[in-house]
Order: sequence, then C-alpha cells, then structure tokens
Amino acid sequence: MLQQITRISQARAYTPVLNKIAQQFTNDKPLANTKIAIIFHLTDPVVQMLLTLVSAGADILFVPSKTETIVPASLDLLKQTGVKYIIPPAGQEAESLRQILAFKPDLLIDNANLFKLWHNENNPPPIVGATVHSRSAYDIVDKHRQAGHSVNYPIIGIGASELKLELESTLGTGQSVINALIKVSQLQLNGKKIAIVGYGNVGTGIAKMAQAMGAQVMIVETNGYRALKAKLFDGYEVMSLEQAIPQCDVMLTATGGKNIITEQYFGLFKPYAFIGNIGRYQEIDVSGLEKIADSQQVVNDYVTEYQLNGRSIYLMVAGHQLNHIAGEGNSSEIMDLSLALHVLAMEYLWTQREQLSAQIYTVPETITEQVALTKLQSLGVQMS
Repeated sequence: MLQQITRISQARAYTPVLNKIAQQFTNDKPLANTKIAIIFHLTDPVVQMLLTLVSAGADILFVPSKTETIVPASLDLLKQTGVKYIIPPAGQEAESLRQILAFKPDLLIDNANLFKLWHNENNPPPIVGATVHSRSAYDIVDKHRQAGHSVNYPIIGIGASELKLELESTLGTGQSVINALIKVSQLQLNGKKIAIVGYGNVGTGIAKMAQAMGAQVMIVETNGYRALKAKLFDGYEVMSLEQAIPQCDVMLTATGGKNIITEQYFGLFKPYAFIGNIGRYQEIDVSGLEKIADSQQVVNDYVTEYQLNGRSIYLMVAGHQLNHIAGEGNSSEIMDLSLALHVLAMEYLWTQREQLSAQIYTVPETITEQVALTKLQSLGVQMS
C-alpha cells in the first residue's frame, strides 16, 4: 500500500495541470451525472486523468487500449480509485466494447475503436461528444469523413492538436522510446546506426533523442516532404529500407501502418540487430519472421532471438509498442498536457452540447491556452 501511495504522490507531483483542473472541478462539478467511457493505455498519468474526471462528478468506465501495454503497478493504482474498469482477456477485446455499449455513456475518450463501434452498430446509444487521442485515431475519423460519411456526434481531435503533436508525440514519445530501447537492449548508443522508419512527429522525436545519445541516425520515409525535411533541414541520412537494413544496429518502425517489415526483409539484417515497433498496429510481420526462422528463443522478458542462416536478430516486445510495454509509456510531465486537453474537452463538449453539431472539431484555442498557461505558471514563468 505504501508503494502505491508513493506512486500516486509521484504522479501528482508531475501533473500540475491536471491537479489545478481537479481543484476547480471539485468545487464546480461540471460533469455531474455524466457517464464517460474511456479507452486508453493504462499508465500512472492516465489514472490521474480518471481521478480528475471523477472530481468533476463523472461516472467512468475504463478499458485499456491493449492488454499488452498495461503497466501492472498502474493497474494496482486503478483498483484503489473505485473507478469501474474492464480488463478483457486476450482475444476477447470485442466483448469489452459491447459492455461499453451497455454502459450507455454520454461522452467518449477514444482511440477510434469506439468510433468504429458506434458507426457500425445499428441504433447505438446516443452520444453527446467524444475526443480521439492519437494522430492515427484522428486519421481514422478523418478518412471516414473524407469518404463522404457523416459522423454521429461532435468529435474533438486531440490527436491533431499542436500541443499533442509537437510536445507529447515528438518529445514525450521520443524520450520514452529511447529509454525503453536502452532498457531492453542494454546497448551503448554512441556510434550505433539506428534506422527509423517513418518521419512523422513520432519518428522525428525518436531521431532527435537517438542523435542526442550519439547514435548515427538513418531515416526511411516514402513521403517526399518528410524525406526532404529529414535530409535538408535536420541533416539525417535518408535511404530506402533495402539500403538501411543491412547497415543498422537497431531498426524502429513508427509509420502508423501495418506489416512494414515483411518476410522479404528479415534476411537482410546484420547479425545481432534489434528490431522494434512504436506504431499503433503491428508494423513487423512477426508471423512471417517465425515462419522463416531456423530457431527462436526467449532471451528475457522483452527480447526474442531469431536465428536465420546462422545470424541472430533480436525482436523487442514481440513487435508490440516498445515504449509502452518496456518503458511504461511517456512521462507524467508530458502526458499531463495532452490528458488535460481531454479533460477540458469533456467539459466543453458537455457544457456546449446544445451549440455543437455532429462534425470533427479542432481543440478550441481557449483550451490549449489554458493548458499551456497553467503549465507555465507551475514552472514559475510570468507572462507579460
């Protein structure tokens, strides 16, 4: 119990924005009598977000984004909060979504799984509004709209906000990935060649942090503008997968796509190369790797060694999200900002429900400013 109290205290110490909002919400109760269903990675700062919403008077049902990324100590914290939650057994995630339907929430904090459920279900319960977190979740919603389909309720795209993309996705994820890589691989990164596949905000952040650790960074990117930015403005080597794989000591995928590193590429890796994925989906074709490997063995809790033609390559965390499984996700400090956007967006969607229509909205500038100014105030910065 003492350890759990210490973790709560530490999380609170590094989430000043959520703390300030919770103080206000405790008095005002702006979300009294609302039901909020939430799908998110389960980490300490997310528990802080849940408690902030509870302080606003909300009734919460929480489901982890992926059972593989649950931080066990954070689950222990969640159990102490009294918040309702569902931990679906592996392979039964769809059933947990059905339970969310039965909960009949008013509001959603979503990774796009609930969006797909509500837009494919016949006569789903009415929703007042929702937020979507990641850029890939936002893109799912936006592609639905671009295809000529309507959305059924107001949606605020946290995943497209500047604060989320530039701070959490770039700085937060960049740091947590490199932390997890060092923990898992035990590599000294100075002089190592690290290939990063995908140069969006996440890939940019990983590259920046890897370079700061003394690594030689190589970028694989198919988008012309992003490749040009990596080469001309940021000064990295840019090359194809076929060029990067034989050289790299580490390859990290961060495209947001599926099956980027397929069976045809595994035989090109140099001996003892590490491979990891940061994306939402399985970007590494693990089943293809298992099919062609001569043998495989578990090295530790995070690494599996595959033998191909007498060479060893190391797959990290079975191709799942490296920073979440091996590094407990992004820091509380950085998550404080984007989670605060969700919390304030919940208040906005509820209090402005009569004025909002069923469409995709950007984060209101007043919310972004409130979060930024509250964080600056906690750092002792005075604005003129």
